[in-house]
Amino acid sequence: MNFVDSRHVLAYTEKDFTYKRVYAPIMVVTIAEYQNINGAKGMKDRLSLLSENLLKLLRGYVRRLFDYASCWRGSGNMSYMKLWFTAYINPRKFSDELKIAPAPAWGFFAALQRGVMDSLLIYLPLYLMGRTPPTPSYLSFIPTEKYYGALIVITPLILLADWLLSSSLMHLILRLGKRQSDFDKLLSISGFVALAIGTVLIVWDALWFMIGGMTQHSLGISHLIIDVWAIAITTIALKRILKVPVWLGILLNIIGLAVSMPIAIMFMRSPI
Repeated sequence: MNFVDSRHVLAYTEKDFTYKRVYAPIMVVTIAEYQNINGAKGMKDRLSLLSENLLKLLRGYVRRLFDYASCWRGSGNMSYMKLWFTAYINPRKFSDELKIAPAPAWGFFAALQRGVMDSLLIYLPLYLMGRTPPTPSYLSFIPTEKYYGALIVITPLILLADWLLSSSLMHLILRLGKRQSDFDKLLSISGFVALAIGTVLIVWDALWFMIGGMTQHSLGISHLIIDVWAIAITTIALKRILKVPVWLGILLNIIGLAVSMPIAIMFMRSPI
């Protein structure tokens, strides 16, 4: 079957296609590689297997993601993948295309993808390397030494919950202020911005993990600075899609960050 041919892809539901062609094979590979690495004797052998297999896992993930993204398009001419990268270079065009993209389906997929990327590219390597989080676990049923392992599983769930909560709060504030709002559009905006800036944060964290020189606190401050980029993209999207004034868009973003930070402090952990 040629997955680039949209006539064939339409025979699949978006949910089935995403699971069967993107996530299911990745999880099978992840489990298999984890068993191989975990069974190795000695940290040197584990690190060697990790370096060999992590690139293969990432390559498979990207290839399957491109299969998915090249097939599904919204009402306009822009694919999922192109919409993702347009957020970096042209937020106005990104907003206009997002307005006619499938909502909230693409927003959900973007938020889920961001969580899976965090799990596989940040926390899985840390767990296999035997690292321990700098901040102890606040959850009595998850030991600190196994917390990175737990984050491999719970990170997508936490980020999805945060995505729903922040979008719901924006929708509530807009409706209470008797302004135009569309919950599905808000979910799409939040999901895609989380994916776009979340990808930058993953690369940023990996860079500082490799070269050193950052503490968990300085890394957290740098995340807040990068979040200004997310505020700018979201504010532009809110204005162009829902006619939200710039000042209100900035305020909604700040409120969203204020809600997200306690969740991050409670559940998430720095890789450094």
